Amino acid sequence: NNADITGLAYVGGITGQLGAQFKGSNIVSGNLINVTNNGTVTATSKSFAEAGGIVGQLAYGDITYAANRGNVSAPLKEEDIYSKVIGYNYSGGLIGYKLGGTIENAYNSGEVNTHTEYQLIGSMKNATANNLYNIGDSTKLVALENGGDISTVYAVDKVTASELSDAYTDNEKHQTKDWS
Repeated sequence: NNADITGLAYVGGITGQLGAQFKGSNIVSGNLINVTNNGTVTATSKSFAEAGGIVGQLAYGDITYAANRGNVSAPLKEEDIYSKVIGYNYSGGLIGYKLGGTIENAYNSGEVNTHTEYQLIGSMKNATANNLYNIGDSTKLVALENGGDISTVYAVDKVTASELSDAYTDNEKHQTKDWS
């Protein structure tokens, strides 16, 4: 995606919302593979927002090989009393809210302007995060709630595309994604 995206809530550079669990155990989901967002993502809700450079909310699906280079903005409106009382914001450079599933081999180099300022994942529940990078000066990367697994999640100051590509190799050291 190279376009700027603006919406009320559930806003993402690739998709706003993917997957859901309905009454009982009926789960609907999907996966995103080899996706890149270069556009700015903005959520404008007064009371809550789930915004991400790749996806606003992802339930039970997986993301593999993703890059966000666009800025993500979802600030709560301080002047609005409704926001102060019940407002929340799950926003991040890659995913706003992640429920179940896995995200791996992904990076964010865009700026995140939210009240929580999580650079990669705004909130993650019962999910796995593996081999994620944030390029920038923040080390506030992932908000974990109620279980899940975070491994090999990094904050780096600066990195070139070729250096990042070297980080994504399979077990036999074959490059699996070229970020150039």
